[in-house]
Amino acid sequence: MKDVLLEIGAGLMNWRLWWTLSWFDLKSRYRRSVIGPFWLTLSMGLTVMMLGTVYSYILGTPHTAYIPHLSLGFIVWTMMSMMIVDGCRAFMEAAPIIKQRPVPVIVFAMRVVNRNLLFTAHNFLVFVPVVFYYKIVPTWVTPLALVGLFLITINGIWIVISIGIVCARYRDIPQLVLSLVQMAFFLTPVIWGVQEIGNEIPLFLQLNLFYHFMELVRAPLLGMEPRMLSWYVAIATTVIGWIFTVLLYRVARRRLVFWI
Repeated sequence: MKDVLLEIGAGLMNWRLWWTLSWFDLKSRYRRSVIGPFWLTLSMGLTVMMLGTVYSYILGTPHTAYIPHLSLGFIVWTMMSMMIVDGCRAFMEAAPIIKQRPVPVIVFAMRVVNRNLLFTAHNFLVFVPVVFYYKIVPTWVTPLALVGLFLITINGIWIVISIGIVCARYRDIPQLVLSLVQMAFFLTPVIWGVQEIGNEIPLFLQLNLFYHFMELVRAPLLGMEPRMLSWYVAIATTVIGWIFTVLLYRVARRRLVFWI
């Protein structure tokens, strides 16, 4: 067990390598593009503007409350969902390197996580004009969003490691994951709000991890304190998830090179 923890730690500490790989992914995806990754910002901004206009009318919610809710929902949802979807191929897309060089495979999980954090940084630019237009004033709970973002990142790492291993072994899993993530979008309050279904949180939301992690970032940025339930769920998920990942990695790390 000690050697497994040391290997995971070595991969996490090798930040220069996974940062370079993720930065190269970002540059290669938008090579020869005029505005580069800001296409992400433009696309999300247009999506928020159009959906915000339509759904605020359909749901009967004032746009002053709905647009900030929607913009942050899309930003955080995109970050979480893309970490999971990209994590399915984290080790498979790095197969040439893994087979040729003695690099801790955790590096390639961090590559996926950091790449999506870079994309998220661009997407957060969508929220800047929303803040000024709707005069959203920071409060004492606003810094809690950084804690929520940290928890999403820490959980994103173990999820990418675990799902990357499973998908390398069973090649049908990525399609299943994609379908489940698409269904989860409609069960998560991204384009709708919890207040629209009553004062009490229904069971399907209490069991929805996407909801809890999203609220840890969105609620503070909107001047609201996240529910304690969301903190408990996020911390418990972090502990249980990392224990599971360490055990899974202990079993699969010697076999992974033969699966990819």
